[in-house]
Amino acid sequence: PVTELKRSERLKNCNKISYQENDIEILMCVNHSLLEIPSCYQDISKRDDRVKWEEAINTEINSLLQNKTWTLVSKPKNKNIVDCKWVFTIKNDINGNPCKYKARLVAKGFSQQYLSDYTETFAPVARISTLRIHAIAFANQFNLLVHQMDVQTAYLNGLLKEEIFMQIPEGINSDNENVVCKLNKALYGLKQSARCWFERFDEILKQHNFKNSTVDRCLYFLEKGHVRENIYVILYVDDLLIVTGKMNTMSAFKNHLMHQFKMVDLNEAKIFLGIRIQRTESEILLDQCQYLKTVLNKFNMSECKPINTPLPMKIDYIALNTDDNYNAPCRNLIGCL
Repeated sequence: PVTELKRSERLKNCNKISYQENDIEILMCVNHSLLEIPSCYQDISKRDDRVKWEEAINTEINSLLQNKTWTLVSKPKNKNIVDCKWVFTIKNDINGNPCKYKARLVAKGFSQQYLSDYTETFAPVARISTLRIHAIAFANQFNLLVHQMDVQTAYLNGLLKEEIFMQIPEGINSDNENVVCKLNKALYGLKQSARCWFERFDEILKQHNFKNSTVDRCLYFLEKGHVRENIYVILYVDDLLIVTGKMNTMSAFKNHLMHQFKMVDLNEAKIFLGIRIQRTESEILLDQCQYLKTVLNKFNMSECKPINTPLPMKIDYIALNTDDNYNAPCRNLIGCL
């Protein structure tokens, strides 16, 4: 039997709504964890956790150098030089607790020039319906394994077709101001990076007889006869969901991918694209509890009580006496839904 959620029967009966100054200040409050992320490279030195961020930066730089992402050359004349910046994030575990400090060097793609620095930019990603129907529901029906892998610095596997020059990143010392980076790989932030990575991944899988689904280009399948022997792969940028019926088939395919790309094996899928995946003996459950909690905390609504309708009918609004340039985060709130 399906258990229905209990809803409060107490509805607020108010004909007029008036917002005070302190109400908007509360509305503008965000979760303190969102303020812990450095906004630029210079912020690192002022922080108590600078050691962790410096380690993340060094890890990223070492990865870029190992991948031979660029070659240092003399600054060319009459060439566009793309700038770059550091972007910092904190990855959370399935319970929403911080588990990894991550630094990523990105090119400022807005400074690229069309035709000289790039042409085609489109790259597909898997649809959410593909995840729900062709992976989760299908795996549940035939009792298939669902595993997850993450491609580290995925875009660096893409090969550039254009000649692009970039400023030397912060964190790399250079005494010569006339030296720049000539990019060999598709760095994050470039307009064509996502396309270069997708073309590379698509090429590798098709070399091993995988086919694209006619429904979703980011759903790949390799047919071996029986449904439990087939392999299904969903690609969403650098996140992979792999579905198959036998563990030895799963392990062999993972090993093949690890020979092609630098990857992290996350084993059985627990959280994919912010969606928590829970499996029982008879069903697979999907939810976004942690995301909902984050949104509620962000807008100071973690203690709110649900009601049947967002607003009572026939409300007379009262004009708010405040600065015309002051904006409540209505767009941010709607964008989170």
